Amino acid sequence: DAVNDGSYSGTFPEFALMDIRMPGPRGDEIAQRIRQTPPISNIPIVLMTAFALSEDEMRTMRAETGVDHIINKPLPDFMQLKGILENIIAQK
Repeated sequence: DAVNDGSYSGTFPEFALMDIRMPGPRGDEIAQRIRQTPPISNIPIVLMTAFALSEDEMRTMRAETGVDHIINKPLPDFMQLKGILENIIAQK
């Protein structure tokens, strides 16, 4: 595709916030693809989920997909969420 072959000249995302379960590819699948795409491979990636994942499941998903953080729904209030996301971005 245009990103991988170097022919894409548009703006690349600086951050990815995705749901794990969404129509089409899952968020964790997209995260793996992002990590394998050089121009965006180092952007912060945060996944959201309504499913209760254990600490072991979250740790495994982070290790296998390169996700930086997983947030359980219901999401925290806006200011808390903003703080969490800013912290993740600052750490990258």
